[in-house]
Amino acid sequence: MRTLSLVACALLLAAQLNAGQSAISDAEATQLAEKLETAANEGDVRTFDRNFDFEALLDTATAGTEVPAAEKNAFRTGVKQNLSMGKIVCGSVEQGGAFKLLRVRDRKGEKVLLFRLTAGGGVNYHEMKVRKSGTRLCAVDAYIYLAGEWLSQTLRRSYLPLVAHENRGLLDKLMSNESEYMKNLPQLSAMGEALRNGQKAKGLKIYYQLPAALQQDKNVLIQRIALASQHDEKEYSLAAADFEKFHAGDPALHLILIDAHFFAKRFDKAQKSIDQVDAAVGGDPYLNVLRANLYCVAGDTAAAKVAIIKAETAEPKMSQAFLTHLLITVKDKDYAQSVKLLNKLENELGVELADLRTVPDYADFVKATEYAAWMKSRPKK
Repeated sequence: MRTLSLVACALLLAAQLNAGQSAISDAEATQLAEKLETAANEGDVRTFDRNFDFEALLDTATAGTEVPAAEKNAFRTGVKQNLSMGKIVCGSVEQGGAFKLLRVRDRKGEKVLLFRLTAGGGVNYHEMKVRKSGTRLCAVDAYIYLAGEWLSQTLRRSYLPLVAHENRGLLDKLMSNESEYMKNLPQLSAMGEALRNGQKAKGLKIYYQLPAALQQDKNVLIQRIALASQHDEKEYSLAAADFEKFHAGDPALHLILIDAHFFAKRFDKAQKSIDQVDAAVGGDPYLNVLRANLYCVAGDTAAAKVAIIKAETAEPKMSQAFLTHLLITVKDKDYAQSVKLLNKLENELGVELADLRTVPDYADFVKATEYAAWMKSRPKK
């Protein structure tokens, strides 16, 4: 009867939360998303963080633990002093990236905002839960695709060792996977250290000594994939297969696999992983940039052109698409088109171009008469 009572209370609470979220319209959610997008792209950390409710985030991260208020408050204060979503996102954008809203979604009765974050030639996705904080609408948690988990889950793993130290009886009250995590914390820490130090074989050995429940844990499997990616082709395939087996449909796997397949020159598999990510996010034009890059490296510039034109058509201001198109035209020695793209990038999109003479891919182009004429036509700085 006690169990039924707890379940009933949980369902009632969920129903109340969902009822509150149903009052949030797509228009309201989009307005919040635009504030976050603008703040990120303008480097406005303060505005970004003002629209992200860290108190709600920490409520989720610390839920279900009986610890003294002083210790819990100390943890919360430390996180708020040292963690800034604004700094994380704005820092990525400053590396030549962009933060763009793709769409507003409904997830189990809650509004979520799906953003694309590009930086350094890579891509990640942040899916943010939206709730009302008093009279204001705020983001309250973020699912980071490359991490494969909610930010609140990442914080909770940092929190559990602290509360276990304060409350020795906590292990018996935690969920089974969290209890296993705490019991094997030294091994997990050693595995993470092996990954950071490039000790692939050592890290994998520790993985295989973990309990079965932890071997199936998503975060642990992501570390296993990272360890295996540069260690052994067979082990890598097994790690990816296990992730897919235990976390079927999770977009984190295929987003991780794109780079791994690319560096191993498994271009067909990389394209399939892009297709899986595309389906998971509901479509993203930027993924055609990745497709074009893969085709280009594989030597299929015709297919690369088709993909990149799709990206440019869908997002006419996406500079990464036109940079990739430029590279394709250079490989095809279509230098007249290369010059047109250079002018568009510099004059219409405001891209500060690198000195192409220092970039190996442009070695032939910079010797061409078209390049010399373009350089002569540019206004002197």
